[in-house]
Amino acid sequence: TPTINAEQAVEHVKAKSVTVPDGSGRQQTFTIPSNAALTARQLVVYARPSPDQSKGLQLHLAWEVEVTNGPMKMVYLDAISDQVIAVT
Repeated sequence: TPTINAEQAVEHVKAKSVTVPDGSGRQQTFTIPSNAALTARQLVVYARPSPDQSKGLQLHLAWEVEVTNGPMKMVYLDAISDQVIAVT
């Protein structure tokens, strides 16, 4: 069961910097500009590799938040832990 709703997901993404690993594993931090429009599109199951590659995939229940006029197009916010898990 999600612990945050769609409106809270948008507010949480707006309120904090987004830190995610890039393709080589280095951490990158982005700030959502104040003129960016954010919309929670849907609740999704987001799969990503486990930190220990031998253990397969991790599945996350996440809000897909669309960003217009920002440094990324989508932010995936874990709906249970309230952490950004990916950006595109």
